Amino acid sequence: MEQFAAVCTAVLDLFRHKFTLYGFTISYWDVLIWSLVAGIVVSFIKGLLTGDE
Repeated sequence: MEQFAAVCTAVLDLFRHKFTLYGFTISYWDVLIWSLVAGIVVSFIKGLLTGDE
């Protein structure tokens, strides 16, 4: 169980890491959230355009 906690802590530390890209400071959490939201929006628009339900 301690090893699992150590892995989880390492992953969370990685997601909290901030970096600067083109003058904007973002973290990997920001990248993950924006990717999920963009995927949902693209899927919704694709469904509207193709007529899928």
